[in-house]
Amino acid sequence: MAARAAPRYANDMEKQHETSPAERIRDVCRYIERHSDEALTIGRLATLASMSRFHFARSFRSVTGVTPREYVNRSEERRVGKECRSRW
Repeated sequence: MAARAAPRYANDMEKQHETSPAERIRDVCRYIERHSDEALTIGRLATLASMSRFHFARSFRSVTGVTPREYVNRSEERRVGKECRSRW
């Protein structure tokens, strides 16, 4: 029997089927931190986590203690604060 080749992934976010929901949420949190200057929608974030929007929102709050929108807003605030401090 021929050995099955390992799939090639364009990036880590595509490995979702191999990770737990909590790991996927942590990956999305890192994505949010890196892309806080972009318009991030719940639909986009849920897609990155390979979840429905409803399941993503519930899972996100369960793992982080805040809603996805609250997390995005806080990330944006931190980014803007850093930018302001670096300019002074």
